[in-house]
Amino acid sequence: MCNVGADAKSVAAGTTLLGILESVFERSWFTRMWTVQEVALGRYKIVMCGSRILPWDELVFGLETVSIQENVGRPWGDFEGSFGASISCPAFFESLLRRRRMLEKHGAPRPKPPTLSVVLFEAQRQKATEPKDAIYGIYSLLSALGIDLPTPDYSKSVAQIYSETARTAILQNNSLEILYQVPSSRKIDNLPSWVPDFNEHNGHYPYWKVEQFSSSRKSTAKFEFKDKQKLSVLGKCVGSIISRSETVIGWTEAEEFEFTHNMDVDAGFLTIFEPYVKAYREWCELAGTLESYPTGQSVLGALCHTLVHDEPQRKEAGDQKWDIKSFARGFSNWHSAVSAGMFEYSMTLDFLSGVVEGKYLPNKKSLDKFFSADDRKNLDAVKDTLIYKIQAWLHAHEPTRTYDYVVQTRMRTSRLVITSEGYMGTTPPMAKVGDRIVLVAGLSLPMIVRREGEGDRLIGPAYIHGIMDGERWPEVESDLEWINFV
Repeated sequence: MCNVGADAKSVAAGTTLLGILESVFERSWFTRMWTVQEVALGRYKIVMCGSRILPWDELVFGLETVSIQENVGRPWGDFEGSFGASISCPAFFESLLRRRRMLEKHGAPRPKPPTLSVVLFEAQRQKATEPKDAIYGIYSLLSALGIDLPTPDYSKSVAQIYSETARTAILQNNSLEILYQVPSSRKIDNLPSWVPDFNEHNGHYPYWKVEQFSSSRKSTAKFEFKDKQKLSVLGKCVGSIISRSETVIGWTEAEEFEFTHNMDVDAGFLTIFEPYVKAYREWCELAGTLESYPTGQSVLGALCHTLVHDEPQRKEAGDQKWDIKSFARGFSNWHSAVSAGMFEYSMTLDFLSGVVEGKYLPNKKSLDKFFSADDRKNLDAVKDTLIYKIQAWLHAHEPTRTYDYVVQTRMRTSRLVITSEGYMGTTPPMAKVGDRIVLVAGLSLPMIVRREGEGDRLIGPAYIHGIMDGERWPEVESDLEWINFV
């Protein structure tokens, strides 16, 4: 049983379900690693909020309800989205255990353990006060799922524990997919570059649709552990970064929490949207330096697909259809406004101003919610900025708004880059000019690496438009080379 304290305000808030959920989130109940294990392993759980009691299953049902609201077009509120992120980790583990128990109860063959890299990625949503507990705090949970890890030993360093865990994940499934989770920034001393920080949620990786790509075709992972620090993989270098955008869209964890959850924050329209407009115009300017594209596509066509990781085209080939013509129209509108005044073929700044100031541009009111109290005191000055005019255009038409939304999800904490071979791509924020692009046997995404001593530091996964389906993967294995991650 989990007892959640609540003051009079939270107990009285909303319906029974919402009142309890608010109390749970306000007290950051599910941000503790050990609680995740206790909740997932418990056979019967209830949540107490003052005098109210709610079964755990109904709490999870609340998450499913607000998820449905999101899918049918009712956006989550600040609280609902935060609650969903908080509760999803223990709910994920409980569902795995429930399925395993059901199969065993009916005499079915013992199920294979879930992929360790997937389980560890889900667990990164919770942050442990003691970094070692990012692993040890779910040790019994992993054991119950049939996953064997080295016996907990708090005398070991964080780097040693995380390295052993990453090595186990690679060997358990004969897969290198845990390398996708590697952050480009390093906060732990002596942590090898190929080992994820299991106590930090990777802000760059979650939006990738890895299964849609095959940059190394259907190759099988081939690797060797040289020692406790080095991992060698078979792959091929296919170019390097020669230019990159500077602005990165995305906040630090603390900044995002403060903006999303503190109801007293009144950031202001220009503060919110300036990074977006600045980044968008940088991307267009960078793409404009290319005269042609290696695949034979137009440069603008390549940019359209790069910024959304080619998602519309790939969904069209699968079960979920996408209106590609509408999406192309959305990009055309998006690029015209974002690049206003930059190129000869772009709309002029005067034309953009005239359209936005006109009465026939629909849905401008959707921007009203972003105005702060200070904005409303001098609204004409805000609306006279290029930032407002571009955002008014992007919010005005459904295809444009849809394209912009997908761009935001795919390009969050990413940079746009140009490679030495003339390709465009998106990379982790720490990528630099001179970093190499390598294809790795067994991995669907290209990886960015940086020469460091006698080896390479792994920076993280990338999307490079035009090589995501094996176009640059060697025909014979003899053309591959060993890449040493340190």
